[in-house]
Amino acid sequence: MRQVAPLTMWSDHLTIWPADQGVAPLLDLNIEPVLRTNLSQVVAEALLQLIRKGDLKPGDQLPPERELMRRFNVSRSTVREGLKSLAMVNVLDIQQGRGAIVKDVGAAMFFLRPDVLATLLSRSISEELFEARLLIEVGAIPLVAERSSDDELAEVEELLNQCAAALAKGLPRPEASARFHSLLLGCVHNSVLQVFMDSVKALLIERGAQLARRPGFSEWELRSHREILDAIKAHDVVAAQAAMREHLQVSSQALLSLLE
Repeated sequence: MRQVAPLTMWSDHLTIWPADQGVAPLLDLNIEPVLRTNLSQVVAEALLQLIRKGDLKPGDQLPPERELMRRFNVSRSTVREGLKSLAMVNVLDIQQGRGAIVKDVGAAMFFLRPDVLATLLSRSISEELFEARLLIEVGAIPLVAERSSDDELAEVEELLNQCAAALAKGLPRPEASARFHSLLLGCVHNSVLQVFMDSVKALLIERGAQLARRPGFSEWELRSHREILDAIKAHDVVAAQAAMREHLQVSSQALLSLLE
């Protein structure tokens, strides 16, 4: 039996050296980060795997909740949470009286990850993200009004005009909401703030896609964004902060209602 020296961590690799060797590693093991999971996340990922493999195809109806409970050996609430997480990312269509139907999402199916599903599903994470955005985005408004250039605000204005044109054609652009908030924080010219927005942008885009399916939400969101921008352009910091606060509160409540 060979002897090994203590494990040494280099980045995301574990390298093991035998005691009688020099610098060259004998084994170079690529270790994936460990993801925290819960049972509903496991159910969601198992169903995703069946869809990826083609065992479940677009249009197929999933077994009843009771059968899924038996197959997975979990509670009804766990099954429902797993199904809800897949519905939120547009993989399943949950219909009253028919159950869960597999939707056709194409190649996007292969990029969905269980940790993303868990984050989308987590009410506590949603509440904490809202709290962080409230502190950061409302708090940043005075600096946005002070430091933003005419060209930067014109870019935000153009984005809203594009959203209005898309909505007129019945084509919501949920990714534009995240870009709106990113552009505003970018006006502060603070790299830390930009890192924060970049770190949550993918999550905001995905959640925006869910909210865009709510009747009237995209139209309200566009009006709210314009109100925020108009107040900033007028250097009315109090009005801009009030508009941003209301915007985040309404958006957060709409999202939380999807998680109930």
